[in-house]
Amino acid sequence: MIDALYRSYLKGKPFEKLVEESSEDRSTYLPPDRLITVNRETPMPEPLRDAVFAAPLSEVVGPIRTVYGYHLVKVVDLKPTPTYEEVQPRVVRDLVREKRRNALLRIRQDPSIRLASFGR
Repeated sequence: MIDALYRSYLKGKPFEKLVEESSEDRSTYLPPDRLITVNRETPMPEPLRDAVFAAPLSEVVGPIRTVYGYHLVKVVDLKPTPTYEEVQPRVVRDLVREKRRNALLRIRQDPSIRLASFGR
């Protein structure tokens, strides 16, 4: 079946139409106007990861066999990895939140500290 789909693509059928008509995984199916964004940390089977990151832009690659079945992949956009300067504010914010959360957790778990409740 997957080979026939790929041949249909090679004969000119739009990839998005193939996805719409042939995807068997309706639980995670996204319409053609909604794309799946992935990066190197996105969990996915190794054969799929290798194909995604080796695929030329705008070309369909496959079939790729994984534990989930067979896949055809089309990379429609590439974005450069952000610089440290671009992500630094978010990283600092996340670290502060994590430290605050851990401190509150330690306070709540410390039996020698009793928290008072006011207002009721």
